[in-house]
Amino acid sequence: MKYITAVSALNIPFGLIQCDWHQTEMLKNNFYQIHPSNFMGAVDIFGNYGIYDNTDFFTKKGFEVSGVLVASPIRALLDILFNSIVERGVYPKHFMMRDYLFDEIDRVELSEKLNTFGEALSSGKLDMLLRWRAENEI
Repeated sequence: MKYITAVSALNIPFGLIQCDWHQTEMLKNNFYQIHPSNFMGAVDIFGNYGIYDNTDFFTKKGFEVSGVLVASPIRALLDILFNSIVERGVYPKHFMMRDYLFDEIDRVELSEKLNTFGEALSSGKLDMLLRWRAENEI
């Protein structure tokens, strides 16, 4: 399954929610973080949770595409954490929720998904996730 994720997905509206505002630059440069092409998402943990078809957004922007899958804001956040903690083994200090527009997301759902994520981690990686959660008050 190939889908747009991470900060690229945060630039694409999810219903009425949009968590970042650099959409114009992303569309102009035609660069997207895509699992598994140039960014590894948490497919082994979350399957297709939070992945939706958003072809309509791209066709409205003048792209001739079909079947464009995009991560929801929560899924994009989970993929960012997965990529940092699991794939690269580093604390995700580059990604703090206060730097994005996460006011509209469901905090309970996010917390539940972070619990699921934590269950899949070894102790050292779990420590990074718990630290990130504490610093982001989740």
